Amino acid sequence: MQVAHGLAYAIAGTGRADHELILNAILNAVYLSSGRGFYQ
Repeated sequence: MQVAHGLAYAIAGTGRADHELILNAILNAVYLSSGRGFYQ
């Protein structure tokens, strides 16, 4: 797994981008703000 920052220019246009990290961050923000804890 790679860190979520600093990779955009390195993988732009290669078809290797992984949306799971940002999706997980968004889901965690939603769950935390609703008082349900972390997304599982």
